[in-house]
Amino acid sequence: MRNNLKKIIVFQLLLFISFLSSAQPSNTTIENLKSAIVRIESGRNIGTGFLWKNKNWVVTTLHVIDNFSKIEITLANDVKSAKVLKVLKEHDLVLLELESASNNLTIISNINSSPQINSSLYTMGYNGKGNLNSIIDRTLRLGYNSNGKLEGLLSKTIKDALNICKRPNPSIEIFYLDGSLLPGFSGSPIIDGNGNLVGIADGGLEEGASSISWGVKADRLATLLNSNESFPHSLNCGTGAKVSFASENLLEESHVDYIEYGQFKFIKTKVRSVEEMMYTIDDPAGLQQIINGYSMMNNTNYLQFKYDIYEDLHSGLTICVPQGTKLSVNNDLIMGDFGDEDLKIIIDPYYNKYLDPNPTLRYVNDANNFQQKIVAIDGGYLMYQKDLNLSYRNGPILRYDGIKVNREAYRGYAMETNEYGQFENVSKTFSFQTHIGRGNYYMGAAALNMNSTIENANDLNFCLSNGQCNTQNQSSICENVCNRYKLFSQLVIGVHMVGFSNNYNRR
Repeated sequence: MRNNLKKIIVFQLLLFISFLSSAQPSNTTIENLKSAIVRIESGRNIGTGFLWKNKNWVVTTLHVIDNFSKIEITLANDVKSAKVLKVLKEHDLVLLELESASNNLTIISNINSSPQINSSLYTMGYNGKGNLNSIIDRTLRLGYNSNGKLEGLLSKTIKDALNICKRPNPSIEIFYLDGSLLPGFSGSPIIDGNGNLVGIADGGLEEGASSISWGVKADRLATLLNSNESFPHSLNCGTGAKVSFASENLLEESHVDYIEYGQFKFIKTKVRSVEEMMYTIDDPAGLQQIINGYSMMNNTNYLQFKYDIYEDLHSGLTICVPQGTKLSVNNDLIMGDFGDEDLKIIIDPYYNKYLDPNPTLRYVNDANNFQQKIVAIDGGYLMYQKDLNLSYRNGPILRYDGIKVNREAYRGYAMETNEYGQFENVSKTFSFQTHIGRGNYYMGAAALNMNSTIENANDLNFCLSNGQCNTQNQSSICENVCNRYKLFSQLVIGVHMVGFSNNYNRR
């Protein structure tokens, strides 16, 4: 597993330019931006837009418009209907005209057509799967894309799908954004530290539990204004591709799933299979080893198993739990409920105000504190031995992007007397853990088997060796044993996939 860092670095950016951060927008700039933001509802879609150049003009992305004849715009001080005025299909842009001009609101006019790579950017939008009526902000970074075009972010499958209708056209120049665009952010204005418009939020591709995102360049608005294109007859584009436009059927969400823990609020942003996230997490080879081990004598297709993805919108911390898992705060931890007290998944996010300047010491105390909580759950009397088959042999890995991650497994033993009156170590518990940190944020996650005894191991070996876990006609004993085996392996996979989105926090 320790050899995966080289693969990860090759898979990610090959060139990382030194950080040149621009100042965050002032409070006045942020308030003006908020005044210019509008909420767009069209058919089943919800997106974001902004007042541009004129008191009755609104810019958004074309894929937000689900119903050409019914477009409702919610401004900061009013609700108005709108019609399509201009369309620029290849750049996925549309200019809307309000039924009447807006008053006392900010209009965005100034454009920065050449922002610096790695400069800090900022946006606001309506998070459709968070709160449909609240504006949420995001801090982004202008990332490096060697190709400079949308196709440079696309796999062949996705590129072929978009080439059918060219909305957007894979060959257009875009801004690669290091920072997640949430559902509902399509059409959000992306500004620099001075409040100048840099781009328009468009879409994203999967990157593990999070996503990588792009924006259409703001200087394309001049082309939009002069366009004579007609509104497309068919709105379906890229069917079957893993392109995630941030306005898809958001009104179908009947409620918002979230869990609050101290200053953290983890909002369920999506459901994804292991296969969809497999090769974009930080250690795909390590995860594949785990899957191979668990599936060797089990017919479960772990790649198709689905997880609920929860993200804290400020820190970027992401949690992956089996689909349908009920999360709650218990004993100063976030815990998953599986109706089985012997199996647990626990999460411990933490904000450390005082960051150790030494990267080798960073998060050590946080990891130790998390492990002490595991010890307490175990009863506080066990001895522990590391399982080297599921642990990073050389300890934590410091990644190129500032993330420090470590994965390790432990078996808990108790000293007991055997039938001959001799003392021996007896297995009691097993845990697989991920420790991950970036900046001032750390998160520990663990899958716990509180009944990892030799008796249960023997029962499992019997059921596996007799093919009981590969058939529907299981004995009563093996049915329970195989189900626990399957569930715990899924918890381990989920713990392996926790981490950070590429959002840069802003506190």
